[in-house]
Amino acid sequence: MSVTKKQAIEALKHLNEYVNGASADEAVKVTIPSPKEVSKMKSVALDALAESLGIVEVDDLKAVLTTIANVAADEEVDADDLSSALTALELTPGKKEAANLAALKKYLSELEVPAEDAAEDSEDEATEEADETVEEDAEEEVAEDAEEEDAEEEEEEDADEEVKGKNKKKKSDEDEDEETEEAEAEETEDEEVSPAVVKAVKAASPADMLKRLTAFNKAAGKKNQIVFDKKTISEGYTKLTSLLVDTDGKVAKWGTAYVKDESGFCCGLEMDEVTVKPKKGETAPTRGKCKVTEVEFDFDADDSTFTEV
Repeated sequence: MSVTKKQAIEALKHLNEYVNGASADEAVKVTIPSPKEVSKMKSVALDALAESLGIVEVDDLKAVLTTIANVAADEEVDADDLSSALTALELTPGKKEAANLAALKKYLSELEVPAEDAAEDSEDEATEEADETVEEDAEEEVAEDAEEEDAEEEEEEDADEEVKGKNKKKKSDEDEDEETEEAEAEETEDEEVSPAVVKAVKAASPADMLKRLTAFNKAAGKKNQIVFDKKTISEGYTKLTSLLVDTDGKVAKWGTAYVKDESGFCCGLEMDEVTVKPKKGETAPTRGKCKVTEVEFDFDADDSTFTEV
C-alpha cells in the first residue's frame, strides 16, 4: 500500500506527538539520511523513508533515495537520476540539470511542516513552487533557443548581404574599368593625326600595310598588339605610323632606327640593347637591334643618328 506525501506528513506528526510528547500543532521535520546511511538501509527502512517523503511506488527505490540523499548532502548526481527523483516526488523535471537540482533542493528544504492547519497548504505550495520553477526554466530555455535561432538567422542574412554587396561592388568596378577603357580608346581615335602621318599612310600600299602590321604584331607581344581589319586596314596602319614618329615629329622610314623619348626605336618598338666587345684601344659602340627586322644599328651620340651595321 502506498501513501501520499500529505498522508505521510500527517502520520509523522502524530508519531512525533506519541514519541516526544509534542503537540500536533508543533513543527515536524523529515530528516534526510546521508548517502552512506541510505546504502546500509534494509527494505523496511527504505519504505519508511519513502513514505515520509511522499514517494509513490518506483522501480528502483534505493537508487531514487540515494539520489535524494546526495542532493541533500550537496553531492554530485547524474542528470537522469535527478529526473527520476523528481518524477518519484511527483514533480515535473525540465531540460536543464541546474533547474532540476534547484527544484529538488527547494522541495527538500520545505519538508518541515509549521503546524497541522498549515500542513496541506505547505505541501501544496512546495509542490506548486517546484513545478513553477521547472516550468519557468523550460519557458526560459525555449525563449533562449528562439533568441539563438533569431541571432543565427540575422548573422546569415548579414553574411548574405555582405556577399551581395561585395559582388555588386566588384561588378560596379568591372563596369567602371570597362567604361574607362572604352573612353580611352575613343580618346585615342579622336586624337588629331599629324599631317606627316597622314602623308605616310597615303604613300603606303595595302600590301605594305598588311605586311608591316603583321610583322609588328608578331614582335610586339600581346599587350602592344594593333587590332586591325583588312577591309579598313588604313586605320590600323595609321596607329602603327604614329609610333614611327621621332623626337622631331618626323615619320621614320620602315626598317630604320630613330630616337624617341631619349631611346632608340625601330619599326614602332624600342630596340633591344646589344653588347659589343670593343676593339683594342677603342670604346665599344652603343648598339641596338630592331625587334621586327632584327637589323642592328650603332648610335652616334655626336649627331644623334643611327648607322646600320
